[in-house]
Amino acid sequence: TVLENITTRGGGLTAVNLSSLDASSADISTAGDVTYASGAYKAGGAISIQTTGALTTGAVTSAGDTTASSAAGNSISLVAGGTLTSGALTSKGAGAAAGNVSLQGTLIRMAGNINAGVDQGTSATSGGDVSFTGPVVLTNADRTITTGIGNGSISFSSTLNSDGAARNLGMTAGTGSISFAGNVGTTAPLNSVVVSSANN
Repeated sequence: TVLENITTRGGGLTAVNLSSLDASSADISTAGDVTYASGAYKAGGAISIQTTGALTTGAVTSAGDTTASSAAGNSISLVAGGTLTSGALTSKGAGAAAGNVSLQGTLIRMAGNINAGVDQGTSATSGGDVSFTGPVVLTNADRTITTGIGNGSISFSSTLNSDGAARNLGMTAGTGSISFAGNVGTTAPLNSVVVSSANN
């Protein structure tokens, strides 16, 4: 169990071969800091957490520093051998590419929004890809997923359902694609699925 926030100021974080992890009460941030080490760590650091059992997170951030003219976000990879419950996830870039977000579990409880877009820049600046490997349940509230206005796809490998209450899901993929490989709302219907942008 993690009870205190973890901050690396642009350094990476890797935690693997864990039996389980509950970080629901803590924020994990590898967000860049342009004021540290003469700007050497303005980009976000990569985050990789793997468990053989359940994995629960609070907010997880690997974003680039928004005060920099150009700072990339980095990847967030959460892999659980059991149920994965994810809080708000942010891998956005600042005038530079965002990081990919990949979630995997026997069940994925999406308990926070996902932002893999870009804070500033043009459509040529790529958002990160967001992928779900395993069945997804929208948890506790309506949810949004964004990869910004540039490239950056959103993919679901399995089913997508609400947690009992009919939830809304909003998605923005810019020039990226959105794909569903399983049924949506068969077990617990969604109230709505709104796609603001995608190339398909």
